Amino acid sequence: MPTLTKAFVSYVREDQPLVERLCATLKAAGIQVWWDKHNLRSQGGARWKRVIEEAINAGDYFVACFSHAYWAKARGAYMNVEIAAAIERLRHMPPEARWFIPVRLTDCEVPGFIISRAGEPVSTLRELQWFDLWRDWHDGVEQLVLSIAPERPLPVEVQAELVRLGSRSVAQRLKAVETLAELGDPGAAGDIGALWTDEAVEVRRSAIRALQRIGGTAVVLHLARSLADPDHAVRWLATEALLDVDRTVLVSTLTEALAHEDAGVRRDAAEGLRRAPTRAAIAGLSAAARDSDADVQVAALRALAAIGGHETEPAFERAAKHSVAAVRYAAVAGLGRVGGRRAARALGDALEDTDVGIRRSAADWLWQGDARFAVPALSRALHDTDGEVRCVAARALNKVRSRSALLALSSGTADPEVEVRRLATQAVADARAPRAPSVLAGALIDADSAVRLIAARALRGRATTSAVPALSQALLDPLEGVRMAAAEALAALGRSVPAAVFLRALGSRDPAVRRQAAVELVARGGKRGRETLVRVLQDEDEDVARAALETAAMAQLDVGPVLTVLADLAREDGFSVAVRAVRALGRARTPAGTAALTELLQFSDARIRRAAVEALGQVGTEATVSALTAALMDAADTVRWTAADALGALGSRAPLASLKQSADSDDSPRVRWAARRAIAEITAQESRDA
Repeated sequence: MPTLTKAFVSYVREDQPLVERLCATLKAAGIQVWWDKHNLRSQGGARWKRVIEEAINAGDYFVACFSHAYWAKARGAYMNVEIAAAIERLRHMPPEARWFIPVRLTDCEVPGFIISRAGEPVSTLRELQWFDLWRDWHDGVEQLVLSIAPERPLPVEVQAELVRLGSRSVAQRLKAVETLAELGDPGAAGDIGALWTDEAVEVRRSAIRALQRIGGTAVVLHLARSLADPDHAVRWLATEALLDVDRTVLVSTLTEALAHEDAGVRRDAAEGLRRAPTRAAIAGLSAAARDSDADVQVAALRALAAIGGHETEPAFERAAKHSVAAVRYAAVAGLGRVGGRRAARALGDALEDTDVGIRRSAADWLWQGDARFAVPALSRALHDTDGEVRCVAARALNKVRSRSALLALSSGTADPEVEVRRLATQAVADARAPRAPSVLAGALIDADSAVRLIAARALRGRATTSAVPALSQALLDPLEGVRMAAAEALAALGRSVPAAVFLRALGSRDPAVRRQAAVELVARGGKRGRETLVRVLQDEDEDVARAALETAAMAQLDVGPVLTVLADLAREDGFSVAVRAVRALGRARTPAGTAALTELLQFSDARIRRAAVEALGQVGTEATVSALTAALMDAADTVRWTAADALGALGSRAPLASLKQSADSDDSPRVRWAARRAIAEITAQESRDA
């Protein structure tokens, strides 16, 4: 393995940032660098003066960095001690030796220290070749590297392609670059990098790709120089390549490019820095956010947004007040990405921007982020002239869910936007404000069904008598959920609601509404309760009659009139209604209903008697067993076999004797078969119980 070239770098502390950058580049070029800040830490308790002298004597080169800072403290600078040691060694070298290399970091003089030996013509440091980095950093560093970097012979095929790079033909130069990229020899990096001045943009682009493919430290300087190329694609390719090769050099070079005279270069530099989130990048981008070119400002703000962090907030806050809308828009996006209390308040201020797009963006970021710190601004935004701004502000307030946010949101119940009205109506319900019942009652006539449904559901258990007219009207709503919720709200109000309201509800097309109304009227008892019970027995929905009968049982309402109604309904044209009523009596499972069903076993129409038997089977009590046993002697065989089936399902031993008699002597084969099956079911049940 070849030995690395060693270079000792001497400097004053004030120039440390520039020297760190220089040392990073030298290391990238394969040069071993010794500089006191880094190397003394690794020497433990060694005598530092002796260590430095040994490093100077062991180095292949001594690089002395001069600047205005050096001259400001020249007499007291320890750097002079290092220079004196280096000059002493230089005096023992041949005159043509190229070992002591002065470097000017700024536009300053090289000191006139005498370097000649005694008895020889006087010569000073100023006679040595120096390198200026202050004019063109990349060019100066490249020349320095070329003067001290180790050289090696290039393979013949590489040399042949390097010759072809000088061809006048663009196609030939492109082919040569592609071949050199495939060969991958780092020794070709310098010649490929020299193509940054090629007049053909496709050659410069190809050169960047080749340098990225070759990789290694040798390509860094060439890639960095291309960051200022007039072509956007070249600059972007160079940025991507440096991300792969050396991010440190990328950040410093892009930061420097932010001051380039070409706005396009500055813009691309800002975009490139988003890929290198360092403090140096944030500082450079924050400065670029004040650039004279709006496009550069936007690029810088977007890069800061991609990097994130609260260090970027000041730049966004300043830019949010810029005169150009595009800059303000980018600032709002950045504030949204940063988040937090400070950003939320700045976004709240942006809700009053003159540009509707910015107001929409600010509201949207608050909705997605933490809007707790912008409730007052969002409340004001509910009165914005733009519907989308109001909608997003309403979403944000709804997300916060604090009482202040809900109370603010409740002011939007009359908004033209449906979404705002929905959220506002829900907010009224959730905030439980004193005026909530009246506001919700007003929402029952909203054109949007979702608003009406929210209002109706919210009024359940919360409505006041003032809401009765609106709730009564809501019983006719086309949406079933609204009708049902309105009926429940009215029922919760109890006797404070006029009976006429529920009587009208009995005519609703919604069975749930009719059921609620029937229950309320029957529960009130009296003549109207009995009349309601008789009426709902004819309802086409059995659940309406069942609920009324259950309520009647709990209210101890006399169900005697039911039998009279059934007698009237037993005519052929009303038979189906009568059967539904009988089934409703069974499902009610009340003592009064059971008694009524027992009486129906004496009804003249066999179909009604059979329906009564089926209903008694559903009740399933001891009282029904004796009634069903008696039905085994009914004149109609349909009633007898239905009674046998019901007794078998009940599983009681009490009717076994009657069932055996029916099984042996009944005139109807079907009755005998049903009786035998019932006996078998009862016997099997006994075995299981045993």
